[in-house]
Formats: sequence, C-alpha cells, structure tokens
Amino acid sequence: MRTMIRIAALALTVISTRVDAQSVAVDEQTRKLVESKIEEWTQEVIDNPQDYKTLVAIGAAYGSPGRYPEALAFYRRAIVIRPTYADSHLGLERRPPAMRKLCPWPR
Repeated sequence: MRTMIRIAALALTVISTRVDAQSVAVDEQTRKLVESKIEEWTQEVIDNPQDYKTLVAIGAAYGSPGRYPEALAFYRRAIVIRPTYADSHLGLERRPPAMRKLCPWPR
C-alpha cells in the first residue's frame, strides 16, 4: 500500500511539471482521479493521523492542479509528525516563487 501511495504521489507530481514556463493542463479525467484519491487518502489519515507518508501524498495531489495552499497544509502536518522526512520538505519547495510569497514557510 505504501509503495502505491508513493507511486501515485510521484505520478501526480509529474502531472504538475512545468514545460517552457507553462503549467501542464490537467484534464477533467485526471482532475477527477486526483479528487477521488484525495478523498480516499483523507479517510486513511482520519483512521491513522500519524501517517505522514499519506499526508505527503495528499499534499502532492493538491499541488498537481496548483492548489498550493491546500498542499502546504498537508506538507506542514507531515513535517510536524516526522520532521526528518525529506519528501515533506521537497513538496514545500516545489511550489512556484509567487506562491512562496503568498504562502511562506518559516525556516
């Protein structure tokens, strides 16, 4: 299950990759898949609030269509639970510079 979460988070991150400074458009089918995964993983976190890997996966899912404020909330929760988990910190750094000003993360 954990491997599937990591693969899904990676796939969602790839969706948000920038090409020639233009965000890759997320089509309707992909958006629906992302939303269903967010709902599924949110239930997993309700059942196990200390599941920092699933929190990071949710953060990646929110970040893929550019919903950075929501993504940051999940990355921050994961960092509180496991401060040494690198993927949480990488997720925070993936947001665009303009969003870093709107949603800063104190260092």
